[in-house]
Amino acid sequence: MNKQVYPSMITPQPNVQDEPISIALSDDGLIHECNSVCTSLFGYPPEELLGQHISLLFPNLENVPLVSSSEVNPRLKYLSHCAIPFLSIQRNGKRFASELFFNYLNSQNGGLRLIARKLENVKTDFLANSQPLLQAC
Repeated sequence: MNKQVYPSMITPQPNVQDEPISIALSDDGLIHECNSVCTSLFGYPPEELLGQHISLLFPNLENVPLVSSSEVNPRLKYLSHCAIPFLSIQRNGKRFASELFFNYLNSQNGGLRLIARKLENVKTDFLANSQPLLQAC
């Protein structure tokens, strides 16, 4: 049987940047360190990001517990695994989409490593309404 593929059925893959954003977080979401990609993309100097909550950059993570039972919050981990785009906001207010990946660090102090990539060709109006996806977290 020959199936026809219509243009509306094809979902273009979003473009991503080459080098990822890397951010070290405490269990409660405070930024401990970030790479130069993070500071240049978001427009903040490193000293302004240190100690700030991750929701400054990714507002959908406000009031979302990042850690549960010494692991990444299962719902958050699932959404990340499914490559759900998250809203990201630069210092100048410009909005864009990112895919996020969380790794729990099994060290004495705990903490998380957040790896993110900026996505192109994703409408940010959808992202503003993605908060319900995190309601169950």
